[in-house]
Amino acid sequence: MSELILRREAGVARRCLLVSLFGIACLSLALCLLWKHGKNTSAIDGRYASSGQVVLGNGRVLDIAQTTMFHEGRFYSMIQQDANILEVSGQVGSDLTGRYQLQVEDNSISNLQADSGLDSELIFNLLYGRQRGARITLEPLSSCLYGVETRQVFCPKRLRNEH
Repeated sequence: MSELILRREAGVARRCLLVSLFGIACLSLALCLLWKHGKNTSAIDGRYASSGQVVLGNGRVLDIAQTTMFHEGRFYSMIQQDANILEVSGQVGSDLTGRYQLQVEDNSISNLQADSGLDSELIFNLLYGRQRGARITLEPLSSCLYGVETRQVFCPKRLRNEH
């Protein structure tokens, strides 16, 4: 009878050991993935610019400029179209594939006038990806960054006193 109890206890101990080893392996794998994919965002710190033109549904062409600053895991962005300014800020992180990812936390629109000439489609495009909680994935493109969801290219902006 005591042999039966010893065998049963040994079986329980083996199962507990296997479950513990499996848990440790899963935890190690999760830590490795986080370490591998946790990018240091200071590599992109600095000012970036994007500019271009948007053709409205009525054929009118508007110039749009965007300046974005990355600093210590945060981003601050300003989009200007005529007298209208959209300001956006949030956190910089990375996704599981290691690409940089912006998460929008705050946004505001300044001086948006009813007669500004913006049609509803352009307003939608400007605001796309700028709502609180939205994520914008950035992929490297030479020395620039490509915003996948917004289809914008941001290139480093040189300061005037730099050579």
